[in-house]
Amino acid sequence: MHYRETKPMTALRSFLCAGLLALPLSALAQFAFMPVKAFPERPAADGPFLLLIEDRWNDACGGSLELDAQSDEIIVTATLASPLLGAACAQVVVPFRSLLNPRAAAPDVDFGEAVTVIYRFDAGNGPVERARIGVSFGSEPPAATAQTGGWISDALPSSGFFVDQQGDVMTVLVADYDEDGVGTWHYAAGRLNGSAFSAPAQRFGEIVCITASCPRAAPLSEGRIDIAINARDELLVAFEGVLLSGRYDESEAYRYRRLDFERDPALAVSDLPLPDLAGTWVAGVPGVDGDPGGFGSVDIIFEGIEETAIPRHVFRASPRLGEDGPSFTIVCTDDRPVDGTLGCSIDDFAYGTENCVTDRFAFEAVGHERLSVPASCDAAFTFETRLELFRLD
Repeated sequence: MHYRETKPMTALRSFLCAGLLALPLSALAQFAFMPVKAFPERPAADGPFLLLIEDRWNDACGGSLELDAQSDEIIVTATLASPLLGAACAQVVVPFRSLLNPRAAAPDVDFGEAVTVIYRFDAGNGPVERARIGVSFGSEPPAATAQTGGWISDALPSSGFFVDQQGDVMTVLVADYDEDGVGTWHYAAGRLNGSAFSAPAQRFGEIVCITASCPRAAPLSEGRIDIAINARDELLVAFEGVLLSGRYDESEAYRYRRLDFERDPALAVSDLPLPDLAGTWVAGVPGVDGDPGGFGSVDIIFEGIEETAIPRHVFRASPRLGEDGPSFTIVCTDDRPVDGTLGCSIDDFAYGTENCVTDRFAFEAVGHERLSVPASCDAAFTFETRLELFRLD
């Protein structure tokens, strides 16, 4: 089976707008490496894998990428575009970065145990090979870790990106806003194959009802989101057929960086590796006090150490000033001499007329942006619900 796909690329889209009329050699240093990289390096036999192509166009007219796939060989050709009739291409060097999904681009090709990826560049005199790599398929690689929380891309200022990962399952939410501030949300969920993620996207739009209440909108299938986890704090994201206010290029792999917040320096008073709990959170137990949501904003501070037989490291949570929210205490202790654990529990959770406690949880259960703990809100101490915290700052 033989398959070919072509992606046009527009080199001028943002580089000239940013004033990149002449690119110094230092800026090109990042391209002094292999222009082809596979995610993951050894994919599962039937799992997704992605190819990152990083190179530069010789001028500002850009070009196109063509993927030609067979069972044992993938040829990617970058072809410099010809100037439009009566126009000239600015003589600037323009970097490009593209994320290709061979299984999606060539769905009918059955790749064997290994495939050779050949990258060629055609500047007008025919394609010249610039690199080749071998990709071998095997057992499913362990899932990489993507930091939970918010991510942003400077190239897509109208869109935010939220990531959550539970084991080898990753979910992403893209919140996009048009010039009038109308929001559209895209959601995708799938398994991580090593450092590669590929999943169909679903779109949720805003519904405005005038004379009657609105039923919940059903999602619409729309395109695909491909993600390569390139580093602990860097994602490379490609959107295929996903409508983001018409302001993105499907051929581009957008670099997202994780939003990072300053943490409370008071945590440094202890030599115990305490979890990072200080900050502003949304907290609640679903169903508490008759409210299906039962959530409110809280500020959590590190109050200090209570010197008991086993020192208690105490965090105190209280409603944000002027807002309605719960209050509770988080106590973290080092019980390694007793049962070998470092852990915390949440006590005296009060919101309205309800009082709840949580099961003990390990330090590592505290994510960068989220904590979810089994909770009990009855006298029998049956842990049938959960206390959820989502960090705001």
